[in-house]
Amino acid sequence: VPEASSPEAIQRAREKADNLVREFEAGSDFSSLALAYSDGNNALEGGDLGWRSLEQIPSLFTDIVGNMKVGDITQPIRSPNGFHLLHLSDKKGADKLLINQTKARHILLKVTAVRNEEQTRNKLLELRERILAGEPFADIARAHSEDTASAVDGGDLPWFGSGEMVEVFEDVAESLSVHEVSDAFRSTFGWHILEVLGRRTHDATEEQQRLQVKRALQRQKVEEETDFWLQRLKGEAYIEYRLDENT
Repeated sequence: VPEASSPEAIQRAREKADNLVREFEAGSDFSSLALAYSDGNNALEGGDLGWRSLEQIPSLFTDIVGNMKVGDITQPIRSPNGFHLLHLSDKKGADKLLINQTKARHILLKVTAVRNEEQTRNKLLELRERILAGEPFADIARAHSEDTASAVDGGDLPWFGSGEMVEVFEDVAESLSVHEVSDAFRSTFGWHILEVLGRRTHDATEEQQRLQVKRALQRQKVEEETDFWLQRLKGEAYIEYRLDENT
């Protein structure tokens, strides 16, 4: 149903698509419905589009497909060509992504023009001794940590997995037991002490899928903008003819 169709024709097509959704939900086979009713080029294959990655799916459908479960059918989706129904018949390469994560809090002191490496480390060790003597880690972090983003939360950091922190930070965190406070250590940011608060195995499958959808949309947006500018350049292009004065 082209966009220029009459309102009546568009309404009839919408009702037809709605009826097909109801037939599918009542138990009809999607392939049989596509074979009988689809106007698409792949109708004879029962509407089968084959295996496709998110990057190969039209941008209009990417976000929708990324959130579908196997067996789902969409409500009618309007495009310039008409109404579409999508059925997710299967997925592959979509196993659960389980990652080990650590919860920690830290105190950071930076080396400055008026406080050298040794002085910074010694000050941090003094703070560590106060924590080991019973002062709350969070209170000392709020008062002294120079990581302003986490200091207001008592040094608390979000759950993190491998590759999300600088290597030395992750190595120290990995070596500690839960509720153990580290010795002072150096990173590219300065001197730290940290306490591990917990560990967990986190199901990051949905987050990974959302990231894939986001990347696919970004890639398709770049392609669409490239096509737009190519068409614009073609429209503005001209040919200059030069005639030899001697001819």
